[in-house]
Amino acid sequence: MWDLLIDVCTTQRLTLQHEVVHIDFKCAMHTAVTKTFHAATISCCRFYLGQSWWRKIQSIGLSADYKDKDSDFGKWLTHFFGLAYLSTDKIEECFVELIADAPSDDKCMKFRYPSHNYTLQTICTTGINPGGIALDYVLGHVYFTHDRTKICKCNLDGSNAVDIHTSLKFPFALGLDVTNGWMYFSENGVPRKMVISRFDLSQRQDIYTQSTVAYSLDLGFGRDYKRD
Repeated sequence: MWDLLIDVCTTQRLTLQHEVVHIDFKCAMHTAVTKTFHAATISCCRFYLGQSWWRKIQSIGLSADYKDKDSDFGKWLTHFFGLAYLSTDKIEECFVELIADAPSDDKCMKFRYPSHNYTLQTICTTGINPGGIALDYVLGHVYFTHDRTKICKCNLDGSNAVDIHTSLKFPFALGLDVTNGWMYFSENGVPRKMVISRFDLSQRQDIYTQSTVAYSLDLGFGRDYKRD
C-alpha cells in the first residue's frame, strides 16, 4: 500500500513523507512503516489498545467485575486503560506500581494480558544463578539475588547496580515489605533458613528453618507465602 502511494505521489512530482504515523499494534504494519519511512515516529492508537484489553476481559469472564465500579478489583482493571494516556517515560513506573497495588483477589491472576504482551528487555546482566527478585516501587529500585552469595540493588532501568550483601549462603527467594522497611530472603546453604532484616541487613532474624525457593508477601493480611 505504501509503495502504491509513493508511486502515485512520484507521478505527481510530490514527495510522500511522514513525521508521525498513527497505526494499531500489528507487527507487520510496524515493519512496513519503519521500512518505508525511516525517520517516521510510530504512534499507536489508544482505541485499538483499549479494544484489545476489553476483548480479553470479556473472554476470561471478567466483564461484570470490570463494570462494578464499587469493587477494588473493578477499579484496578480500569486503571490499566489509563496507562495509554501517560507520557512514555512514565508508563513503566506506573505499570510496576499498578501491578504492586493489585487487590487481594484471585481474579487478578486471570488478567495477565498486559504483562504477557509487555516488551521484554534486558536491564541488567547478573552474576551466576540469578534467583529471587523484588521491587521497591517507592524508591524505584530492583533487588535480586545472584552469584551464590549476593543481593544486588539497581534502578528500574538497570543502572547503578551495586551488591549490597556479598557474604550470604546461597540466597534465592526474596521479598520486600517496602512500607515497613523489611527485607525477606532465603539462604539455602547449611543450615537452610528464611531471614528477615532491614534493607542494610541490620536487625537480622532467622524466621523459618527450611529451604525456600519462592516467596511472596501479602501485606494487606499480614501473611507470607513460601514454596519449599
